[in-house]
Amino acid sequence: MQPYEQLLEAFQESVEPTFVPLLQLLFIIYLLLGMGLLLGLWWFLIPRQFSAARWGKIGFALTLLLSQIGLLFLWPVLWNAWLRADPIARADVIVTLHLALVLGVLVTLLLVLLGGVLGWSWVRHFWFRVIQLLLIQIIAGQAVVGLECPLKTLERHLRGGPGYLHELDNAHPIGRFCNELLYYELPQQIFLVIYLVVALLMLSTWIFVPPRLPWQPAEPLP
Repeated sequence: MQPYEQLLEAFQESVEPTFVPLLQLLFIIYLLLGMGLLLGLWWFLIPRQFSAARWGKIGFALTLLLSQIGLLFLWPVLWNAWLRADPIARADVIVTLHLALVLGVLVTLLLVLLGGVLGWSWVRHFWFRVIQLLLIQIIAGQAVVGLECPLKTLERHLRGGPGYLHELDNAHPIGRFCNELLYYELPQQIFLVIYLVVALLMLSTWIFVPPRLPWQPAEPLP
């Protein structure tokens, strides 16, 4: 029996009422992230003239259909690979994704500021800016209310539990580097100030580099 099938049986037989909703929530997040990535790639790579044409609309619909099928078939494959992996390897993957998320927020903030000066139209895309704002709201909001990032909690659990977050003897060099960089030892108050400053900068871009609202007509090209 595959590990994913065993996981499903464990969820179905468990008396813990939160287990099944947790798996369902993970599946929903997985689909949303997958479709969001696909839509982002389509928006960046496909010319607008083609997207607006008849064949472009047909291609977009087919791409959505095939991607949904692919995501559904890929779900148990990814879970099997995850469940078979060593816990330390899983922790290294988590901390690498965690650092990539943080750097992604910072880099996109800098790109929006730079794009506002240089006149890049793509930095004013409404949904891109909404996702960017939601991410920093989640990151900074957790620090304000005293909640730990779930990625950090999961990594600690995979490395051995409380007190083992920095246990990196068997970690991959990439995982060790990401852990040491992401969890650099500073007072919690300093991290809180950093989060708030980044959040305020992000909010200020909605004033100084406002996004193009979906109901507003596109600006004519010069």
